Amino acid sequence: MKALKNLNKRFPCKCKIVSLDLLSIFLKYKDKKNDIFPLLSDIKNKFGCITEEDLVCITEHLDIPENKIRKIIELHNEFEIVPVKQHVIRVCGGMVCQLCGSDKILETACDELEIIPGSTTEDSKFKLEVVECVGLCEISPIIAIDNTFYGKIDESDAQALIAHEKQKVNQNP
Repeated sequence: MKALKNLNKRFPCKCKIVSLDLLSIFLKYKDKKNDIFPLLSDIKNKFGCITEEDLVCITEHLDIPENKIRKIIELHNEFEIVPVKQHVIRVCGGMVCQLCGSDKILETACDELEIIPGSTTEDSKFKLEVVECVGLCEISPIIAIDNTFYGKIDESDAQALIAHEKQKVNQNP
């Protein structure tokens, strides 16, 4: 529990850093907070759906109230918020991350999930991947859970992040 409290201090936002694709969409609408409909359309077109995690990221990065976004989604049939069915955990395998200890992070992730890279947990709720450089070398090593990237982490951070994610999934099946 102490590790989770420390984790919340280091990563207070639910969506600190997002995927580069989602970030590029946010940047496109940074000064156009009233253009929520086109923003939601771009997210749906890029990813195929709008997830609960995307909603959290939209509210945090663009400082738009969640209820405003939900109302727009309710009014338009082409949008719906879907829960993420499978969570993908990615460990950066780029050179800088490797030099900063991503191999230990990967080993921790394998132990926590009881799988090897490229496979899915027995309950199909998590997939573990090693990815090439994600371009965030200044905060390496990197682990990503779905569209959220965490940097400058160690094995205990990775363990706490994965344990927290597993707990969330088990509470909301």
